[in-house]
Amino acid sequence: MSDTGSEIIPRLYMKLLPVQILLVVIGAFNSIIDNIFASNFLGPEAMAATGLFSPVNFFLNAFNVLMFSGSQIVCGKYLGKNMAKRTSGVFTMDMMIMAAVSVLFMLICELFSGTAAGALGASETLKAGLAQYISGFAIGLPAFCLGAQLTAFLQLEKKEKITYIGIVSMFTANSFLNWLFIARLDMGFFGLGLSTSIGNLIFFLIEFSYYISGRSSIKLSVKDIVIGDLPEVLKNGLPGALSQFCLFLRGIILNTLIQCFVGSDGLAAMSSIQSFGAVFWAVPAGVLAGVTILGSVYTGEEDRASLVILMKAFMKRGVGLVLLVSLIYSALCVPFTNIFFHDPQATVYKMTVIGFLLFPLSTPLSVVTHGFDNCYQCLQHYNIVRIITIFDGLVAMAGIALILVPLMGMNGVWAAQILNGVVLILIIFIFIVYCNKGFPASFEKLLCIPEEF
Repeated sequence: MSDTGSEIIPRLYMKLLPVQILLVVIGAFNSIIDNIFASNFLGPEAMAATGLFSPVNFFLNAFNVLMFSGSQIVCGKYLGKNMAKRTSGVFTMDMMIMAAVSVLFMLICELFSGTAAGALGASETLKAGLAQYISGFAIGLPAFCLGAQLTAFLQLEKKEKITYIGIVSMFTANSFLNWLFIARLDMGFFGLGLSTSIGNLIFFLIEFSYYISGRSSIKLSVKDIVIGDLPEVLKNGLPGALSQFCLFLRGIILNTLIQCFVGSDGLAAMSSIQSFGAVFWAVPAGVLAGVTILGSVYTGEEDRASLVILMKAFMKRGVGLVLLVSLIYSALCVPFTNIFFHDPQATVYKMTVIGFLLFPLSTPLSVVTHGFDNCYQCLQHYNIVRIITIFDGLVAMAGIALILVPLMGMNGVWAAQILNGVVLILIIFIFIVYCNKGFPASFEKLLCIPEEF
């Protein structure tokens, strides 16, 4: 690789970050707005109810990520080989499958909202409100799922500006509608969910307008679908989907522990951390998505040198950015808490401050692990990818929390997140030593690139 390549690839990697960060911010902004109105107009119980619902987002995202993550990797390889029609076929197949799945989810949520609220562990005082929120939120499920798919493909076409317009429009609509439905029309929990649904619909329509305008390079074309691409899409998307499903189970376990050993104040604090945490996680997610996108192209081209340069850029620039944002986030723990709660003497206030302070400390370790995990996925080291996914999403975090939460309360949750990162780093290190049959002698050896690559 020439010096020019050594300079271009890090710049290309950093250029990808803004839109990838904004992709995660999409849902995060809605969550923050919802929780601000919930805490200030509906009270702490509303925060506890939305906290109980948060694992459902991971469950839905499992199917979302399965398709758009897998499709993104497959399309990246086809683009690396200049196969435009196969890219369009994967895009069309992705949209058709997600349309069917999301409509099915919408119907289930609408018909069984009360049952779902009870299954999520809502008490009798929270059950009715949570059921209303689920009913309002479910209306926009198809738009939410399809909008996520379109965002990934718009980036492949370098049409990020459309996504930016959609984000601003959605955020504006959700903010106004929350004020209208909750503060003015007194629609309560249903209005809280409905405002998010309408915001998701606006976002989807803005993005989809590009694909029905005839200007897109990637077309909706049923005739270009190759069914044989579906297994590869599912295989590549499965680790991400499995991660989201594990997070769903982990969320259920954590919510149960918090209810048993801390109470509703703990759920409200957790909901606050998660809503702002989604924005905070946008930076790490963008850093990691850049590895997936460029890594899939370089592995499709079998370009060993470019892959090594990419991962060096990730470690130096990507992880450095995450570390900086983590420190800033921790420093703002009190101002962030004041957005949701206003009494410094209240238990929920103190829990939330500590959460905002400690939550970011686990992130740099997690990003390093998942950066290598994404690289291993592109290189088809599927066994270690599955192990990391299961341990990160469920086994390590939930296992440590089962021990610490009964002893330390909410502090046990934050401590479990930090220790979870340590466990994942150890797993990665063991895998690297195993692949190299000893301690790695160079940075390239850390990537465990097959010799025949």
